[in-house]
Amino acid sequence: MLGRFDIVMAIPRPKKENKLPLVLSQDEINRILASLQNLKHRAILLLTYSAGLQVGEVLRLRVEDIDSLRMLIHIRQGKGRKDRYTMLSPVALDGLPIYVKKYQPKTWLLPAIRKKVI
Repeated sequence: MLGRFDIVMAIPRPKKENKLPLVLSQDEINRILASLQNLKHRAILLLTYSAGLQVGEVLRLRVEDIDSLRMLIHIRQGKGRKDRYTMLSPVALDGLPIYVKKYQPKTWLLPAIRKKVI
């Protein structure tokens, strides 16, 4: 077995396409945001799109991670398991107080809603 040529290794592997992400227009984003009635969904989309965050990063945000004075978001254990800061956009900052006033999150900014098992 050792030293034997493995035919599988000789098969060329397909190249992965490096496509650029789709960029939405401002009008498209405004229409999507206007269509969202759920404040939590709106907050998730605002943070995801305006700050370029991954959904998992948004869902792991704590209330204290939002620094509205310095306009920063503290991302804990993001991509590559590293902490980092990213900019908090004025649009996201305008939308978050509405969500916070209604849901009054304590620790997690966007806590999961657990449904009871029947």
